[in-house]
Amino acid sequence: MNLTVKYVLPAALVVLVYLAGLSPAQQGSTTAAPGKEQGKAGEGDNASDIAAKRQARLDKAREEVFAKWNKQLDDLKSQKVKLQSEQKELRDEIYKRCGMSPENVVPSVLNIEREIFTSQIDLAEKERGKEVLAKQIAEDTENAKKNLDNDQVLKDLKTLVNDKTVAYKILEEMAKSGTAPFTDLNKAKAELSEAKIRLALREEDLTKGNGDAGTGKLNVLIRENSLALAQIEVRLDFLIRQCQRLRDTRDLVDQYTEITEIEIPRLNRQIDRLSEHISDDKEW
Repeated sequence: MNLTVKYVLPAALVVLVYLAGLSPAQQGSTTAAPGKEQGKAGEGDNASDIAAKRQARLDKAREEVFAKWNKQLDDLKSQKVKLQSEQKELRDEIYKRCGMSPENVVPSVLNIEREIFTSQIDLAEKERGKEVLAKQIAEDTENAKKNLDNDQVLKDLKTLVNDKTVAYKILEEMAKSGTAPFTDLNKAKAELSEAKIRLALREEDLTKGNGDAGTGKLNVLIRENSLALAQIEVRLDFLIRQCQRLRDTRDLVDQYTEITEIEIPRLNRQIDRLSEHISDDKEW
């Protein structure tokens, strides 16, 4: 966009000043010289007419020059008004699209891009942390299972529970048939319950001793990590959409910037220079 308007330099006025400085005899060199028979009064009247005509021509030329300059000045001002109107339309459209003034779009894009980069790093770290926690829980669970399988006391207690269960069922059948007293059945039932309790306590001790409490803490960390992941993902999605909205206005922002920082200042300089010439030349 180039709205430069050339204006006439004051050379024309220099010519007019030069003509104005000529003597009546020099200005009237193209007219017939008065005869010797004319008197002093006739010579004075002729010189006055020549000077008046010369001044009239100078005034007319000066008016034409200033009229041309003033028209150029009006043209420049009209172009400035047109640019200012376009500037306002662009500003309103940019605000409508992204809710920001044009001056804030580019800095905001840079800030959001930095936030996106930081959020992506945080997201990657949280995802990696979640994988590490899940792996640790799996390893602890597997180790606890192996320890349970290899514990001899636990094996003996399981065997005892099985034996007590078989003995209880035999006594139960015998009591129903009347071949065994119910006191023996009640005793067998109590012994079976005690064996089951001892088995459960042993399993609990082994589980705690092999990281069950630690696994519980790891599960808490995983839940916290998952919540943080979800929050980062929501924020990252918002930042990406916001950044795209701002980027979509980039062409409009470039047009606005060109008008604001280049075209209008250029017109202002031309208007100031031409106004200064007009003001200075009016003084002579």
